[in-house]
Amino acid sequence: MNRRLCLTPILPYTLAAVLSILALILVLRLWRADLHVPLAYFGDAIYYSALIKTMTETGWILHNDRLGMPLGSDFHDFPSADIFNIFLLKLLSYLIHDPIILFNLFYLATYPLAAISSLFVLKRFGISNATAICLSILYAFIPFHFLSGCGHMFLSSYYMVPLAVMIALWIAMGEGARVGLRNRKAIFSIVFCLILGTSGIFYYPFFACFFFLIAGISATISSKNLRPLLTAAALILLVLTSLTISLLPQIAYLKRNGDVRAARRTAVEAEIYGLKPVQMILPVTGHRISKLAELKRKYNAAPLSQENDFASIGTASTIGFLFLIGWGLFFRPNSTERKFQVLDKLGLFNLAAVLLATVGGFGSLFALLISPQIRVYHRICVFIAFFSLFALALFIEMHAKPRFFSKKKNSIFHAFLITITILGLLDQTTDGFIPTYEQDQREERSYRAFINEIERRMPFHAMIFQLPYMPFPGSPPINQMQDSDHFKAYLLSRTLRWSYGAIKDRPADLWQRQVVTLPVERFIEELCVAGFSGILINRTGYADHGAAIEAQLSSFLGPPLASDDDKLSFFSLLDYKTKLKGQIPDVLWQKREDSILHPIKLIWEDGFSNLEGTPENNWRWCSSQGRLQIRNDQPRAREIVIEMELSTGYGEASDIWINGLSLNDHLRINADETRYVRRIVVPPGTHYLEFSCNAPLVRAPRDARDLVFKAGNFKLTEIVQ
Repeated sequence: MNRRLCLTPILPYTLAAVLSILALILVLRLWRADLHVPLAYFGDAIYYSALIKTMTETGWILHNDRLGMPLGSDFHDFPSADIFNIFLLKLLSYLIHDPIILFNLFYLATYPLAAISSLFVLKRFGISNATAICLSILYAFIPFHFLSGCGHMFLSSYYMVPLAVMIALWIAMGEGARVGLRNRKAIFSIVFCLILGTSGIFYYPFFACFFFLIAGISATISSKNLRPLLTAAALILLVLTSLTISLLPQIAYLKRNGDVRAARRTAVEAEIYGLKPVQMILPVTGHRISKLAELKRKYNAAPLSQENDFASIGTASTIGFLFLIGWGLFFRPNSTERKFQVLDKLGLFNLAAVLLATVGGFGSLFALLISPQIRVYHRICVFIAFFSLFALALFIEMHAKPRFFSKKKNSIFHAFLITITILGLLDQTTDGFIPTYEQDQREERSYRAFINEIERRMPFHAMIFQLPYMPFPGSPPINQMQDSDHFKAYLLSRTLRWSYGAIKDRPADLWQRQVVTLPVERFIEELCVAGFSGILINRTGYADHGAAIEAQLSSFLGPPLASDDDKLSFFSLLDYKTKLKGQIPDVLWQKREDSILHPIKLIWEDGFSNLEGTPENNWRWCSSQGRLQIRNDQPRAREIVIEMELSTGYGEASDIWINGLSLNDHLRINADETRYVRRIVVPPGTHYLEFSCNAPLVRAPRDARDLVFKAGNFKLTEIVQ
């Protein structure tokens, strides 16, 4: 009897988890999957797989000596604010050693975790097991979960959201405000907020803090007592503190090495990626009912329809969403019953969420005045979906359940809930969510066999240069090659080191960007001096399938090795390097190698924007004032040549002044590019070139930057003798 009582509380959670897993198997056809292949074999899913492999090989995620060659890759510039989930992955890695299997299983686990978390919160507010299980499963399967998917794995880990909503409700209803060892709600809130700050890649902590603030203001106004607002402020401070602590390694790194702003955001992006409520309530793209699918397709042709299409919440959540709006506008009774208070607060949160996240809403103002780092406001849909399903659960408990709550009619009520669950799952999912298993497995087998063959031919820890050059992170596709495709070579190799993964505008990336613009013979020579042993070409990154570049390389290196699927080719540099070493004196070789491995470091600061264009033709815009930091970490002075093309947006001539490092130049520039070349000596330490230009602003549509002049095709060459 006692054992049965102990098991009873966990049975609903076990049932919710099991049903979620069964539904997941059916929706994704998981019997066709090979867990040794990422469930999404493209885009950011490959990046996350590589990140997990980095953790299993190095112990953590911030540095990898097998990526970003010839200098290695530091991920400090691309911070992850999801240390909690990474820590969970770290613990699991002691049991599951294959990083790809670990990646797949962790992603799949986010579905039952979301269901369990939702169930826990609904039960805490008096929702019956049957209703709570039904709607918790629907919450775990909202379209956002699949559309974010493996590519945004930590956004798919939204199991924290229901718990954050629970705390916001406690604040709004004046519960849990007194901190003490006997107040479990207060203790839970403190511990949870410390964890929350280290999860959700900034977004979920930010949205949770927003709702804590709304809850605190609401409760303070209604109770005429400051305590709820102070409680909310204290919890927000805890979230921010834990977030800051989790980012301390990145903050320290940027202080030492400068900030190249590898993932720079602008305020206008809050408009582009904001929430469009109509997208949220329209059916999921590719709906099973063809007329609904066509309706959504037509709407998606409207402006600003892109990733915010992920915000669709499904019919069940839409009913709850509209019910909350109607509750606040028309049906709100004057009652002190707890369920009515909960509905009032959910309605308040729902309205606040829309006002914050909608295109042109308060989120855009936050991005403009405070920080543009939070830009993809439609991701608030996971909160809105929970508010909506919570409201639907309360409606069912208040109206549907009493009509069927008898031994005779209870089975009808359960059948009703089962029907809602099945129809809801069919409504919220599509066959488009099913991964392309067979295609991905074929590609993976071919890729793996090819990498294994390269590994067999190359020395231990050999460095391989990857073409075409693609900056990391956040690059658009090059022909048919997607961002992060180059990471597949690292994922499938055991000892080889790879060029991809050098952070944008860090020394390794600057060297790669410059070396690929050299004539082919010089390019090969520089690779050999830098220590590379081979060149891997992804033919899908070339419009001509790599024919031109391979023809040029073949004239010096002989014919390449090709993969079975004809997507990859490989050139060995071993023989050429041996011949080259016989032609270059050892002392000069060593000096050139040292110049590559200990480069002059550059950081474009102040008014300079991120680099645009291609390796062959690139530029960065600047406002009227800009600064280039030049750092020499060696104990000796070094002589360099800098080259760039300076221009404005107008035909009339303007003045530009360049000062620093013995330079004191004044030029007249206009829309025609003016070539600027200087040979300068850089003493040890950090130095600056200051740019100042009086050209008028260039007015560019949908670009909020101050565009005054641009520096194009910048090159730095060290004089080695």
